[in-house]
Amino acid sequence: MIVFAFPPQAAQETDAYWLSGIDYDTGTAAGSLIVVPEGCHVPAGADAPVFCMDAAAEEGTILRKTDHSGGTGSDVWISSRLSGGTLKDRITQAMEASAGRLWLNIAPLCTRFSMPCPTGTGDALTREESLEIQRSCPAFFSPELCCMYCVQIEHAHAHMHLFDTTQTVAEKLRLASALGVPYVFGDIPPDAVIRKTPLP
Repeated sequence: MIVFAFPPQAAQETDAYWLSGIDYDTGTAAGSLIVVPEGCHVPAGADAPVFCMDAAAEEGTILRKTDHSGGTGSDVWISSRLSGGTLKDRITQAMEASAGRLWLNIAPLCTRFSMPCPTGTGDALTREESLEIQRSCPAFFSPELCCMYCVQIEHAHAHMHLFDTTQTVAEKLRLASALGVPYVFGDIPPDAVIRKTPLP
């Protein structure tokens, strides 16, 4: 599995940039990915897979230099974010549907959901808001969602806060590797790539 970690300043990038990948098993350099920020264009003569952040780009498509249209045969990506089901099932189903041509986008969670939550849609929290909840509520690891969670009671109403840490991102990488995902990219802390000890 090849891992492409976005740089810390990725959200501020205003032009396409190249990322070097890391082989998850050996830690050696492997492959390249071109990341195209929102509103930017795929560079001419692109010589590596391309990920377009623009919402106008075809959803779920990794574009290659031989197919900038995102047509049939392109690799596809899915997000690691989910609020129901299991990450293992999502990856397994996507691997089958894509015939193994899958990229997993690690998009760390920091979201609060009112309970019950039939829509599966929550409110994004800042890191500071998340830390405040974590200080007041015990946190637990969810193997199904592959993230941490807190249950917060506020004015007699329950909320569930889902969030990721370096350790849970490392768990996502371990799961993706075990399921045979060939490529992973996104907001991945460097320590998560080398953390090989599973959470208890």
